Amino acid sequence: MDVKVTEQDKWTRTVEVQVPYDELVPEIEKGYRKYQKKVKVQGFRPGKVPLPMIKRMYGPRIEVEVIEDLIPRIVTEAWKQENLKIVSLPRVENLDFQPGSDLRVTFTVDVEPEFELKKIDGFKFNRQVYQVSDEEVERVLERLRDQHAVWENVDGEVEEDHYVLVDLQELDQSGVPVVGRKAENQLLAMKNEEGQLNAFLQPLLGARVGDKRIIEVLPQAESGDEPLEPVKYETTIKEIKRKILPELDDEFAKDVGEYESLDELRQQVRKDLQNNVQKDLDHDLDHQIIDEIIKSNPFDIPNSMVDTYLDEWVNRIKSQTESEGEPLDEEKIREEYRPIAIWNIKWRLIRDKLLEQYELAPTMEELEAEVARIAESKGEDPKRLWNRVKNNPDTLEQLRYDLSEKKVLDFLKSRQKIKETKVSRKDFEKKSIITQ
Repeated sequence: MDVKVTEQDKWTRTVEVQVPYDELVPEIEKGYRKYQKKVKVQGFRPGKVPLPMIKRMYGPRIEVEVIEDLIPRIVTEAWKQENLKIVSLPRVENLDFQPGSDLRVTFTVDVEPEFELKKIDGFKFNRQVYQVSDEEVERVLERLRDQHAVWENVDGEVEEDHYVLVDLQELDQSGVPVVGRKAENQLLAMKNEEGQLNAFLQPLLGARVGDKRIIEVLPQAESGDEPLEPVKYETTIKEIKRKILPELDDEFAKDVGEYESLDELRQQVRKDLQNNVQKDLDHDLDHQIIDEIIKSNPFDIPNSMVDTYLDEWVNRIKSQTESEGEPLDEEKIREEYRPIAIWNIKWRLIRDKLLEQYELAPTMEELEAEVARIAESKGEDPKRLWNRVKNNPDTLEQLRYDLSEKKVLDFLKSRQKIKETKVSRKDFEKKSIITQ
């Protein structure tokens, strides 16, 4: 097979392929034998018609059909032979074949853009290092206490620190029950999250099991709408409960998990809080670095590449919304996501170039080591997990992608001027207030 590639513009290539007839003969012969099995000719049993007769009667037709079926494979072999990194489906422009003659086919295809990385280091960034406060740790411990609380029924009157199990019957303005507007077995906390009495539940104070009280709830109005009228409910007290929180001590830490002491639990809570927030902060830093690299190394990409990316995006959204039956504005989605698509495509091309240029692609040993790290964090056996990963092509490819991304980002970070700044939740709250 003879292949000639001509550059039409920055990324469009015209590929001319010539396949000698001798190279086509084996496939054509297969076509004859396949046809022989199904053709019916009077005087011959099915499958027993002589090949010379098949060739004489149907030769040209069979050859054309074989070539038509071969075109996709020939086109694929051609662009792979020339190491073209195609980003669009090949478009066949010309097909020339006569039975008994060579095949000539011409197709065009878009390829990945060629570019140079001119500047990838020396940029200045600020890495925010999260500092967990004692108050945050204590809030988590209080939530843990709440999750391990014991419920106790109260034989007496409703007080501010109680919970009440009630049936709620909505009433109209005249006090008549509204049919179909009853909610049963609703557990209500007398106090809100700030520890203050819920004003609308105040009429329940002093009530006992079996008592009925009227409460009024003010529905939340949409922004800009007129204030709504309060809704009345006849509330029947079914149970009065008290939540008993466990003591915050070493025994509590042992009950929560494999901790020897409350101090050890506190340390783990602090570590988890720091890691969770820091992960988001570092992800934001990664995004800033990528954004700077893209801006400092401008290059164009083919529209076909962006369109293919958006096609996949739209199809993914379609599959998620089909069950909901909501109409999908595809053009609006393509318009809104186009800048994101371009950003993601450029980053992938830059990342792949860095992997190749600086030989950063992860080795099998590095992949296995990463699996061992993951296994340790999950408490799994490293060898078993590695066997599962390496024997699953999709999982292995995803691991290779993730580790490639990490190695490239670590490489880029090592070449920047990064200053660390300590931040706390109060800093974020102040920023939020200023922004608003």
